[in-house]
Amino acid sequence: MIMTARLESRAPSVRPAGDSSSSPVIGGGAASHAAEGSYPFLRLTPPSPEDGDTSPFEWGGDDGTVHRMRPGRTYESRTIDCTATQPGNGQAATGVRQLVMPSAGSFLGALVALIATAASCFAGTQVEIPAAEPDQKPLPAYLARPSGAGPFPAVVVLHGCGGFGYRPVSWADLLASWGYVALAIDSLTPRGKTTACSTGLGEQPVDAYQALKYLAAQPFVRADRVGVLGMSMGGWSVLFALQRDMLEPKYTQKFRAGVALYPQCRGMSGLMTAPTLILIGELDDWTPAAACRAMVAGEAESGTYAPPYGKRESGDRSMLELVVYPDTYHSFDAANLRFGDGMRFLGHFLQYNDAATRDSVERVRTFLGRTLAD
Repeated sequence: MIMTARLESRAPSVRPAGDSSSSPVIGGGAASHAAEGSYPFLRLTPPSPEDGDTSPFEWGGDDGTVHRMRPGRTYESRTIDCTATQPGNGQAATGVRQLVMPSAGSFLGALVALIATAASCFAGTQVEIPAAEPDQKPLPAYLARPSGAGPFPAVVVLHGCGGFGYRPVSWADLLASWGYVALAIDSLTPRGKTTACSTGLGEQPVDAYQALKYLAAQPFVRADRVGVLGMSMGGWSVLFALQRDMLEPKYTQKFRAGVALYPQCRGMSGLMTAPTLILIGELDDWTPAAACRAMVAGEAESGTYAPPYGKRESGDRSMLELVVYPDTYHSFDAANLRFGDGMRFLGHFLQYNDAATRDSVERVRTFLGRTLAD
C-alpha cells in the first residue's frame, strides 16, 4: 500500500535546488519548547557555553550509572526534574536524562543537547550483544524496558550511517514508554568505525539478528513478538533483514514486523517476510521516495545496489506499507536539525520536519500495536 501523508505544516524554509554548498545551513530563530512530553525527539535545549567542545557522546541513568558507547571519552551527566507522565502507565516520572552531543565532527559543528521528557524518564542500561563470529567484538547496546516482570514485546533499533547517537536512544526510550523492550545497538564502534556514510555497512542486518537472538533469550521478552526499527542505513538494514530469500531463512528466531525510516529502497525486491512500514520524505535526495514507490509497486528490479538492479521479481508485496511525506527531506526526525533551516551533508540535504516527525511517531505506535500485539 502506498499513501501520501497530509501534513499541516509550512513548506521547507530552504529549497536546496541548484545549491551545491557543502556547508551547514544554520538559521532561523529559537525553536519552541512547548512540544508535548510524549515526543522525545521534540524537546531540545540550545547549546550551553559551558559545554565547550569536549562533551561526550554518552549518557547516564538517573541512578548515576555510566553508559559509554564511545570508549575513551570522559563522562558528563545532568539530571533535571521530569514533570511529565509516562504514556502507557499513568505514573508520574521523577527524573530525566540529558544526552550531550559532541560538537567536534557533528553535523551542525556546534553542540546540541537533547532533553528527552516523559519517555526518557526510563533508565536504560548498557549491555553487550555477542557477535556473529567468535573473533568479532561484542556489540555495545542500549536496553530500555518497561517496569514490571513482563514478558513484553520488543523492538531492535538500528542507527543510521552516522553511528550510534541520540536518535536510536530516543526511539528506544519512546518504545519503552509504549510497553516494549527496546534494544538499540551500535554496529560501528566494535568494527573501529565512526561513520559508514560513504561505504555502508552490510553487517548491520546480521547485527539485527544477533540482537533478536539476545532478546529472545531474555525472560522479560516475548520471543515471538520482536520487531525491528531503523533509520536511513538502519532502515535499509530492516528491509534487508526482512526480505525473502536473504538473511531471514538462516535464522531460527524471526522478526514479526519492521519499520524503516527513510531507507534506501534501490536494489530491494519488496518481497517481505513480515509486515513492514516505510516512512520517507518526497524531497529526500539521499534515499529517494521514488525508489520505494517502485519497490512497493513491484516495478523495480532487484538483486544489486546499482542499475540495472539484477532481476525483476514478481510476488505479493501486500506486507509493505509506504507513507510518503510531502515537502519533506532526509532525516526529518533529526532533532539536532530543529534549530536551523536544514543543512547539506555529503551532497545531500537534511532538514527536520515537525509535522512529519509527529505523524511518523503516531504511525509507528499504531503499526507496532497492530503487528506485535496478541
